[in-house]
Amino acid sequence: MNATVLALRNGVRRGWIELGHTFRNAQDLWGYLFPAVLLTVVTLFMRGATVPGTGFSLGTRTLPSALGMGIAFGSLVNLAQQLIVEREDGTLLRAKATPNGMLGYLVGKITVVSGMLLISLTLQLVPGLFVLDGLAINTVGAWFTLAWVLALGMVATMPLGAIVGSLKRWLSGWRKGASSAKKRKAATAPASSSTSPLPPAAQTKGRRSHVSPS
Repeated sequence: MNATVLALRNGVRRGWIELGHTFRNAQDLWGYLFPAVLLTVVTLFMRGATVPGTGFSLGTRTLPSALGMGIAFGSLVNLAQQLIVEREDGTLLRAKATPNGMLGYLVGKITVVSGMLLISLTLQLVPGLFVLDGLAINTVGAWFTLAWVLALGMVATMPLGAIVGSLKRWLSGWRKGASSAKKRKAATAPASSSTSPLPPAAQTKGRRSHVSPS
């Protein structure tokens, strides 16, 4: 089997395994359920309100906005956080040491982040279908529009998440370099001042006292 194809298969398998682990992690479960419950409660309170100047439901308008924010947050922030954490614990280093390891790692991250995003959006969307009125869900074109907007949102935000995760490493290196420069400067400062223990005014006064007549 081709090494590239094998790396892709291993990446997808790794992503599914990591996605399954999120259902056994309390923090990940909280990340799934809390936004869905919060959005459902908010839209329930907004169900009777309308957008000013129109008869359109305010809750129906809020749901797509919340889904768009979820796409941006889930793709960008989740990927950036995972890259930062796994760089610190050595996961990225082990992937680089494996043949085609970075390709498999990238495919795995795309799989797990996409899966987490789809689960979160489903948990937010399904209650709204039963609670809100005015959602265009009775046509195939509406679901197709939702699918391509979701795909476009992930394609647009995942690279930004990878960039943010890389900037964390650059900022850490810059801070370490600045800290090392300050330490070197502090270490060399006493050595340069050791040749003149007295301040300039005291040295000038001492020289004048030597040349004055007795």
